[in-house]
Amino acid sequence: MARNIHDTYLHTFLGTSRWKRLASTLREESGAQALKELGWEAIIMVFFVSLAPIGISAINNYCAQDLSDLSTITFGIAALLAILFCDRLKRNSPLNQNSDSEKHLPFRATLSNTHTAFALGCIPAVIILALNPNILAERGDIIQEALAPTPATQEQATAVFSLSTIPMVLALTVWVAVTEEYIYRGMLIGGLRRICCLKSQRHRDILAVTTSSVIFGFAHYFSWGLLPALALCGIGAGLGIGFIASRERLATLILYHFLFDSLSIGLNVALVLFR
Repeated sequence: MARNIHDTYLHTFLGTSRWKRLASTLREESGAQALKELGWEAIIMVFFVSLAPIGISAINNYCAQDLSDLSTITFGIAALLAILFCDRLKRNSPLNQNSDSEKHLPFRATLSNTHTAFALGCIPAVIILALNPNILAERGDIIQEALAPTPATQEQATAVFSLSTIPMVLALTVWVAVTEEYIYRGMLIGGLRRICCLKSQRHRDILAVTTSSVIFGFAHYFSWGLLPALALCGIGAGLGIGFIASRERLATLILYHFLFDSLSIGLNVALVLFR
């Protein structure tokens, strides 16, 4: 009897039921009839739009002239195109073509799947952070430089991260969460899940999540460096898995992306203020 109680506590602690639920949903989604194919023109457009902001960031990184405004504009245009693409995909292409997959997935189940998939994606970030704790401090310096480009003393840093900056930081995290989810999950994964060269939906999904996570991580390479980019590849994979397990709903992904960025920036700000 005592052993059964211990086993129950262990399963609860490890969240076994959550992992099983996520795996079951993924099997159902990837094992269903293949989604309606998109033409190569649409797939090429998906790649071009998702890679365009990265190209501008790369040029900005190696160019003597500051192109940050152009990078922001390019990212905004890419996000707008991604939103239009996702809207058209939702209206013109039913998610699945069998009755079981068309059943409504309750919000609580969607939230649970997103939570579990995001936790899975955070594992590489935790490992990298454990091996190199200085990453947070380095990122704090980057955030401080972005908000106050001139060299700052401790008093100036405290002034930069005053209460007046909170609305700006919140607006930034909301903007990033919405736009990146539409570009790298809604558009990129949504498009690659319908690629015509693969007939198996499971193979399409593997390709979609892998490609999206690599591009998502690489998109942050020029701003954050190699190790944070690798960590974000893992987080991108978790969000991609959550996207499929949520039947291509973005609301919970945007929520978790926003919470992650807010927590991350908050920790970096604390390191700048109290180091």
